[in-house]
Amino acid sequence: MKIGALDGGTSYHYVALHQPPFNQYIDRTIYLPELAETSLDDLDVLIVTCRSHPEQLRRNADKLQAFLAQGKTLMIMGETEPQTWMPGIEQEAVPLNYWWWLEPDGEFDLEVANPDHSIWQYLSLADMTWHYHGLLNPPETATPLLVHKETGQAVLWVGDHFQGGSVLVTSLDPFFHHGSHFMPATTRFLHGFFQWLKA
Repeated sequence: MKIGALDGGTSYHYVALHQPPFNQYIDRTIYLPELAETSLDDLDVLIVTCRSHPEQLRRNADKLQAFLAQGKTLMIMGETEPQTWMPGIEQEAVPLNYWWWLEPDGEFDLEVANPDHSIWQYLSLADMTWHYHGLLNPPETATPLLVHKETGQAVLWVGDHFQGGSVLVTSLDPFFHHGSHFMPATTRFLHGFFQWLKA
């Protein structure tokens, strides 16, 4: 399985994608402004890294949709506005609470769903506990993995039969925080994420 990742050219993308420990898992990076002219034919998986510029993704919507339609896999991370460039993805903006753990009786408002899914062999709720950027409404054929305790909406879901391919969609932003050298949970998340992806 050959894995590619979009590189937006930022410092956090550079650290996360080109330096140890995670560069060992990535076979090829694609500079996002050059995506339109870059072939993806050799890739099986493409990671749309967090905070990849949404307008650049919208300009390449047809290419990303065609990648999925070939039966390949897209891993879509947070702050990429996927609802604007991938049909079938619904995301709602919600107030962002960076500091929930500092509040009296503060409690993270997400929980594990479908605990028998293979991803939970490599990740735990603690590895996904920092904050999130929106709530997702997965299609009926999808499998929610991390959901809001009150609404049941997803923060991470997977689908094996989505637009002709497979997807993971999340509003978490692990590449950004790992590459920015804060939020240790995001580094743990990426360790488990890549081990699951390679399993």
